[in-house]
Amino acid sequence: MKNQAEQKSGMLTVVIVPPNEDAYAKAIGADLASMQKEVDGYIEVVKPYGDGSGVCVCDEGGKTKGNKKINRLICDKRGNVIDAIFGTFFVAGTDGEEFVSLTPKQVEQFIKRYRRRNVEV
Repeated sequence: MKNQAEQKSGMLTVVIVPPNEDAYAKAIGADLASMQKEVDGYIEVVKPYGDGSGVCVCDEGGKTKGNKKINRLICDKRGNVIDAIFGTFFVAGTDGEEFVSLTPKQVEQFIKRYRRRNVEV
């Protein structure tokens, strides 16, 4: 469940991951328009972690638009590339079908993870 501060503020703490840059924490609006602004397009949810720790939210047309740079590769545990994310994306927590803020520990973990250029699943 969203905490009361999130419900009142309408903000989410996420980790922004721009192409060719390190990730950083940011508070963004919890509304669809704010999320679309961050990814510069319609949102698509990618669940590369499989452990419920967070989801990547990216531009659903990032691969097909042709105007977005490749951002991060998604690799399996052996290092085999299984997909790629184009353009800026962000990592958010989830509670069922809703996005929620990342915890401070998750923020630290995802910032560290995205200092590297590949995503490990």
